[in-house]
Amino acid sequence: MYILGNASNLRKNETWRTVLDEMENEDQIGYAFPIVCPRHPAVKKFVSKQGELPMLAPEGGCLLPCEYRLSCGHVCPSMVSLIHINCRAFTDHEIEVSH
Repeated sequence: MYILGNASNLRKNETWRTVLDEMENEDQIGYAFPIVCPRHPAVKKFVSKQGELPMLAPEGGCLLPCEYRLSCGHVCPSMVSLIHINCRAFTDHEIEVSH
């Protein structure tokens, strides 16, 4: 579970103070939200400011090459995304692939 907010203000409330104290004791308080690409799970980025998410994961993936093997046999040349791509290499017809 993620709780976004100002811990100083939340501590003014008895319930939130208890929750935050427990989270602090378990080292569960941070200053950024971790995001991980589904194709590159070893690469973790952190979002801490407005507007960073679209820069770090513009299409729901990451900025690294996808390298997913398409059903046509080609390697996806795009950066990782969660949208459909089309492969026209070596074919006269369009092949739609989702990955």
